[in-house]
Amino acid sequence: RNNQFCNSLVAKGDLDWSQCFQPKVWELRPNVITWFDHEPWLMPTPDRTGGFMVNLRHYPLNITEFRHAIAWAIDAEEISRKAFSHYAVPIDPSFIRKDSPLRKFVNETAIKQWGFTYNPEKAKQLLDELGFKDTDGDGWRNAPNGPNLEFTVVVVDGWTDWQMACEIFKENMKAIGIKVNVEAMDYPSWKDRVRRGDFDFHPAQYDAWDPTGVWGFYRIVFDSRVPNWPMVEGKSSGYKNPEVDKILDEIGKTPMSDEAKLKQLYGRLIAIIARDMPLIPVWSWGGIGIYSVRYWVGWPTEDNPYPPAEPGWFAENLLVLINIRPKGGAAPTAPTTPAKVEVPPELEELPSKFAELSSTVSQLNNAVSALSEDISNLSSQLAVISGTLSTVIAIQGLTIILLIVVLVIVLRKK
Repeated sequence: RNNQFCNSLVAKGDLDWSQCFQPKVWELRPNVITWFDHEPWLMPTPDRTGGFMVNLRHYPLNITEFRHAIAWAIDAEEISRKAFSHYAVPIDPSFIRKDSPLRKFVNETAIKQWGFTYNPEKAKQLLDELGFKDTDGDGWRNAPNGPNLEFTVVVVDGWTDWQMACEIFKENMKAIGIKVNVEAMDYPSWKDRVRRGDFDFHPAQYDAWDPTGVWGFYRIVFDSRVPNWPMVEGKSSGYKNPEVDKILDEIGKTPMSDEAKLKQLYGRLIAIIARDMPLIPVWSWGGIGIYSVRYWVGWPTEDNPYPPAEPGWFAENLLVLINIRPKGGAAPTAPTTPAKVEVPPELEELPSKFAELSSTVSQLNNAVSALSEDISNLSSQLAVISGTLSTVIAIQGLTIILLIVVLVIVLRKK
């Protein structure tokens, strides 16, 4: 339903395993635990890395320098601390965390050139240079010789972490004279708005740690041929760069062992995406695995390490189910005898009905086969009749011809 409802169940111990955003999860200890018993509390991998996706179809968001001005005005530290309850850390335009083993592939020169920190004065300076100034004195910047700048960020109502991130973003933009409206809605409406491109910004985050390293993340966010969630085709940002697509193809064909080539390819890629910035980088944090120990123990933690998982469709879910056990009891085992299945009375007659239906279908099949055979015999008979008729017609034709010949001869003799 929403984070609040989910979190109330966790707090009461009525939900064993949760992936809902739970602020200040440490306050629920010791009845509720996570991977770490200290910051950052949640899972150690950067499963939720992202920021604000920009709609490049809209002016002036399609101006690269304008997007960079926006980035300088975002307080990533405050968003990480308040919106994500100390679980997240700010991320730079490489989208690779500074403590990541993948950091060796980062083009630090490009990050130095295109990276940013929270500096609203720098943002104001860039906007002034671009000609976006408050020309009518109402406190809001105007487009050159145009109306006030006003943008909309769309977010799912009830996704409280994203909602707070959007509210902080709104205040950050207000501080530099840009008006932003936050529109919260149900998930289907949000998904529809994003897919139709009816937005200026939307929060977005993706898994920046998988068997491919960060390649999968880059494809989702920057490869024009791969849709990013919640899209079914294309990018919600509208971003297209053939050079990026080409580099991603080259990375995909390069063995992970060839680090020199990967460093060169990733270096070129990061230089481009840091400059273009269709997704403004803001935060990175781990997957949410929140475990109640009211009934079950053996959950994956830093002290009991095995692959953790958010409840859902992940293969690691099976490892969690195998390792947990009832509190104070033995680990669950497979039953030695089949469990008795209670069949509702209305379903008890189904087997006999299925048998009756099977018999009826078999009879129909036999009838269809017999009819098919009759049709085949009739077709053969028709063919014989057709041949006979052709012969009769031919004989009659020949007879007529002979009569005509006889008549001609007789007439000539007269």
